[in-house]
Amino acid sequence: MVGDSGYPRDVKRIALTVATVLLASIGFIPTAQATEKELANPDLFILGPFVDIMQKTYKYKCTYPAWDPKSKLTEIFVRCKKLNAEAYIHANAVPDGKDDRYVGGTLTYLSFTVKDAGLYKDLELHANACSGKVDPGFKDVNAGLTWFKENYKKVTNKKKLTKVFAGHSMSIIGGAGATRTVTCGVKPS
Repeated sequence: MVGDSGYPRDVKRIALTVATVLLASIGFIPTAQATEKELANPDLFILGPFVDIMQKTYKYKCTYPAWDPKSKLTEIFVRCKKLNAEAYIHANAVPDGKDDRYVGGTLTYLSFTVKDAGLYKDLELHANACSGKVDPGFKDVNAGLTWFKENYKKVTNKKKLTKVFAGHSMSIIGGAGATRTVTCGVKPS
């Protein structure tokens, strides 16, 4: 039987069914895209090498990268710790289809906390890393670090100071006693 358009009705039904199944199945294919705004210079700030530096240079013990359960396989995170210090590293990534592995891993958020004034030099180095990430193209790589050094000892318990550099935020958060945290990027939701 032929429909009004000149095509057999069965062909129209088949085409409609194929189009519906195709559109519905696209949602099940692992095509998730990373969702967080990446920190500047993605070529220099990939999760794997950054974690290696944390472990080898700063002597942190870090967890294996894990998928952020809220991200639907678009974001990964790592936690690093050493005595009186900890770090949280968050990055965009996409699954590679094999086991729990991922492709990419460009940093989106960093958080470094020290609980001892003796580690403030480490915190300044971490602030330098944040500064390099929030200022694309290294136009003024020292801007964030200078701001941090001028302010982090002044930020008291439960206080937060934030400044935006080239569209990326950098914050100093005061804690009890000597505890200070520096963060950069968009905090994962």
